[in-house]
This record gives sequence, C-alpha cells and structure tokens, in this order.
Amino acid sequence: LIFFLKFFLISLFFICFSLIILKIVLTPANTTRLLQFYFGPSIKSTAAIVSIARGLSQKNSNPILRSGDWLVQEIFPFIKYIPNFIVASIFNFVQLTIKEFNKFDGFWLLIARCKFMDQMFISAIQNENIKQIVILGAGLDLRGYRMIDLLVENKVTIFEVDLIDTQLFKLNLLNQTFNEQKLSQFSNNIEYITADLSKHTFPQSLINSNSSKYNPNLKTLFLWEGVTYYLDQQSIKEVFEFVNQYSANESLIAFDFFSECLFGINCKNDKQKFIAKSLRESVQAINEPFKSFFDANNLQITIKQYGDLYIELLFDSKLIAERYFDNQVRVLDFGYFALVRKLTN
Repeated sequence: LIFFLKFFLISLFFICFSLIILKIVLTPANTTRLLQFYFGPSIKSTAAIVSIARGLSQKNSNPILRSGDWLVQEIFPFIKYIPNFIVASIFNFVQLTIKEFNKFDGFWLLIARCKFMDQMFISAIQNENIKQIVILGAGLDLRGYRMIDLLVENKVTIFEVDLIDTQLFKLNLLNQTFNEQKLSQFSNNIEYITADLSKHTFPQSLINSNSSKYNPNLKTLFLWEGVTYYLDQQSIKEVFEFVNQYSANESLIAFDFFSECLFGINCKNDKQKFIAKSLRESVQAINEPFKSFFDANNLQITIKQYGDLYIELLFDSKLIAERYFDNQVRVLDFGYFALVRKLTN
C-alpha cells in the first residue's frame, strides 16, 4: 500500500510538473522555433501543431476521445516514443481534476473537428456517390492517405489545395514513410493544386491548370477544415462563389468557423472573452493571425449572398460535445461545424 501511494504521489508530481513546463516553455513563439528547428523553416506552425495534437489524442486510453487519425504517428514517428501512460495520465488528470483548464476546450474542438470531417468524407463517398473531393488549405490533412482503399474502391479523386512549401513538406514526410508502390497508389487518386487561398489564386489554379483533372460538372465535396478564420472576407466569398459556379448541383462544403466572440464581440461571459484573447495572441505570435468570423445566428443569410447554398447541418459546442464525445469533455463555446449544400432551383 505504501509503495502504491508513493508511486501515485510521484506520478502526480510528474504530471503537475509537466503541465507547468508545457505552459512556461511551449509558448507559441517557442513552439514555432522548435518545430522549425526540427522540421525546417518551411513548416507552417499551426498545421504541424494540429496534426501532432491529433496524433497525441490517439494515445488516449479512452477511445471516444481519440481523433481517429492513426497515420500521424507514422509521419511523425517521435510520437510513438512518448509513453502512452504519460499522455493518458495528463489527459485524465486534466479531465478529472482541472475542470476549468480552458485551453483544453480548444484541444477537444480540433479533435472533434477531425472526427466531423472524417464523417462528412465517408458519408459523401458512401451515401452521396461523390467522385471528387477538394480539400481547401489541405496542410497536413492525411484523410486521403488513411482512407486510400475507400478512394480506390469508389474511384474517387482528391484535389489538395495549398501553398507549395506546405505541399513539398508534406510530400517529403510521405516519401519518408511509404514505399514506392504505396506512393504510386496515392498519386493515382490524390492530386496537388498549388494555390494561396488568401491571395485569390484558388479558382484559377483549380479550373485553368493544364494538369488539373477537376471536373466542374461533377457533384463534389469541399472540405474546408481549420481555414476560414485565417482568411479575409473576400477570400471566403471567392470559395463559396466557386462552389456555386463550378460544381454540380447537390455539391457539399463542410467547414468549421468561430463566432464573433473570437474577436471579443458578443461573448457570453468574461471567460469566453479571455479564451478568445488568448487564442488571438497565440496565433499572432506565430504570424498566422485570425481575420474572420461568422455570425452563427445569421449563417444562412450570409452564405445565401454567395449563391444557391443552404445549410444542411450546423453544430454548436453542445452538439459537438454530445455527438463526438458523449459529453465526456467540453469543447470551445464559440466554435461551430457546418455542412452546406448547393441546391439550384
């Protein structure tokens, strides 16, 4: 009994110490420096941080709290060497002991976001008979590689749209992870489209590129994960207008967004306002500032301005926590998921 008590106290001390170190040392600026030192200067900090977070969630002892992105541990092998009990202990300690540990609300939101996008991806292929998928701001999205068998079986083509530096970094990781046979299989179903969504080059790159096989006459799923809040309103407008003009009727766009509370407007309480301020400061510190939000109460009115687009699904934080975590954790209050369908009269 004394031995187990000592072990418990030592473990508790280690977890508390780890949390303090994480809070003090891994500031946004220091995290960026660490990532660039390890992966090179071309790495986009938010893309790497989100991907690694999804990978770490896979070590959670509770299956319902995992992202489902098992492939992250293959392209970032160092995650494998972090003992499961350490990661699981930190998760459990935070979940059970620090109920008000605000920053973990955002962590669970991005884990749920991965699960939501997976659900939209699978449903589009299996239930909607969609044959082409466009991933906007693909970053280190590994969905097509995780589900390559589903793509091959259903003859689906993915178009990953992002900056050239991000694409080259991702290709390098894939080349280090998979053999030539698997890489060849990927290339048959996944096409890279180089474009900067913030510089208004997206429509021309997808439609006018000689190499692009994108077909505007096909029913299409557009996945827009973790991107909208980094774009200005004009860039957001161009994406919705592209979906309206250059995809077939019944096409879908799945995306996530923050409400105006992200900028300290109409927050429900001071806690929300504090979390929003912390998030803004974090991304500003790594030169990837937030630029936009959506008014969830008037989302239909907003997107209707861009064409014949209608909201099919809209999840707030309560629905997200219930649907993806069985209410075992809480997610960020001003984060939302949406699915919009193009319906031409």
